[in-house]
Amino acid sequence: MYEQIAPPASDSASAGENGENNVRKRIPCPFDPSHTAWADDLKTHLYKCNARPRDNPAQYSLDVNLTLPRPGQTTDNGITPTGTTTTTPKSDILATLSQEQLLSLIKKIQDLHSKCVPEIRTLILNHPALDERKRIVKNIKHAHQQASLLGHMKRLNMLDDPTSCYVEFGAGRGELSNYLKIAVDDHGTATFILVDRTPSRNKFDSAILGLEEIKSLVKRHTMDIKDLELAKPGYVDKKPVVAMSKHLCGGATDLTLKCLTQYQQSEREKSPLPSPVKGILIALCCHQLCHYYMYPNQAFLKEIDISPEEFVYLTRMSSWAVCVNQTKSADKQGASSSSNNNSSNGGATTGDDEHRVEADKELEELGSHIPTLDFQARERLGQQCKRLLDIGRVRYLQENGFDAELVYYVDKETSLENLALMAVPSSSSA
Repeated sequence: MYEQIAPPASDSASAGENGENNVRKRIPCPFDPSHTAWADDLKTHLYKCNARPRDNPAQYSLDVNLTLPRPGQTTDNGITPTGTTTTTPKSDILATLSQEQLLSLIKKIQDLHSKCVPEIRTLILNHPALDERKRIVKNIKHAHQQASLLGHMKRLNMLDDPTSCYVEFGAGRGELSNYLKIAVDDHGTATFILVDRTPSRNKFDSAILGLEEIKSLVKRHTMDIKDLELAKPGYVDKKPVVAMSKHLCGGATDLTLKCLTQYQQSEREKSPLPSPVKGILIALCCHQLCHYYMYPNQAFLKEIDISPEEFVYLTRMSSWAVCVNQTKSADKQGASSSSNNNSSNGGATTGDDEHRVEADKELEELGSHIPTLDFQARERLGQQCKRLLDIGRVRYLQENGFDAELVYYVDKETSLENLALMAVPSSSSA
């Protein structure tokens, strides 16, 4: 497909021999078909295109942060390891379960949650770095989230060294790093590394540099976290690393934890610092996008007897915790018609939460056919699935020398994905 746009008739340069206008064509960009370019100016576009493949940076190491080989990938001896993935397509796995099997799995998840997941506290904090933004923006939900995250970073002493290297994973425009810059008041001594696999427009990179004569060092890498090796020379310059993100979807969190623990292990003997990684703070989300081969705590999955097939099912059911369809059902049962008309926002509890999801049709049908699974029960089960995955992440960090905890850092009205994973080096390892 392409667009045809005829140039103005007065443009003699574009007229043909018979005086007829030539038609310029817009064609899909070879680098990224989501946008188009003029066919007769394609060479210039490809040179300037943000989607143009770049040379891999020095910190690139293919699949370095995967826990298991990718599905279908073979090892050096030509053998595909077992247990890396299920052979059943993800879209079909639900159909393999009878109602009895589904109920058995649900009970297993409920029992594991009761056994493994402790009570999680709510601690909503603030930071003055966001005060001005709260005054000038109409929708302040994101500002509340960022302010609480920065408040927790201050509480955990992640902001007290202005010479640190702050790494924002899944950085997007770098908005969190921008307000972190204000909070740290580093006077050009800090390093800010922004990692995201997609190019971003309207970036905050210039603001993060600062206006002072001595600029902060800002590095941006358009790459997948699975390939990022922090230990490569010249990257963090032996500074204490503080990692953060808002929000980090699905497997990206698991890749980040693997990236940080591998850096911690490789640098511990060489670094003059008590702990190369000074702090980790990640606002979690989108557990339905997790993958078995990325999940870092395989030992935990074996301990609680979750198979690769059950892992897929668990991640799929986790979407019930943030399902807009369920919220709409609740509105219909108990809210006024004016509240129901707010369906574009998913009802009062979802607001403008960007992480709410539409229910999977097949999963929704399974749940609705079981009398004990009304929408409240499905939401609760979705939360239990999420927390099981999260407590495995906590244990993974604890086993790698960190004091880690889960904290509800904002209320559900601000964001349905309101849980953050926080970690600092344990006193025994620092």
